[in-house]
Amino acid sequence: RQVSRVVRFYFDFVSPYSYLAATQVEALAERTGATLDYRPIHVGTLMARVGNRPTSIECAAKRNYSMSDLARWAKRLGVPVVMNPLFGKLDTRPLLTATIAAKEMGHEQAAAKALFAGMWVERSDFADDHTVIALLERHAVPDAARIVALGKERREALAALIDAAEADGAFGVPSFFYAGQLFFGNDRMMFLEEALAS
Repeated sequence: RQVSRVVRFYFDFVSPYSYLAATQVEALAERTGATLDYRPIHVGTLMARVGNRPTSIECAAKRNYSMSDLARWAKRLGVPVVMNPLFGKLDTRPLLTATIAAKEMGHEQAAAKALFAGMWVERSDFADDHTVIALLERHAVPDAARIVALGKERREALAALIDAAEADGAFGVPSFFYAGQLFFGNDRMMFLEEALAS
């Protein structure tokens, strides 16, 4: 019996490494014939639950290093990255629940791409519904207003995805789960690809 080739992709828009992973994961799925299951989660909640700490925020030396590391990765991958002044201060839950609503409507890839661009390229402040709707529309995401409205009713679905991430052994993002194995970080996607190829 063939193993289901579905990859669970856990991410949060606050995570720059989730952004980097999101710029590469579609091509990886295409190369391997995998199907992506986009799973937005609130990483702060997950980390608190499993006893992980946001050391890049707590430790200045690590934070400084992370900024250099992020710039190197962006250059290596040929993608833009612009530090959002709201990094670490923004509550991403409304964006995560909007992505869950978008998934129900079949627009999760487009919505996730748009929201990652807002966070890590366009320095959006995501100040209100209108700002988010305009961002989605600018990136040609269909039904933007409906996505944002429906997202407000998806808090329980977000909680369920955090539960699922914990059950899959995740402790941060980006995390990929495939065939009973967890792969953490954009720098471990090569191992995911090897697993999909085997």
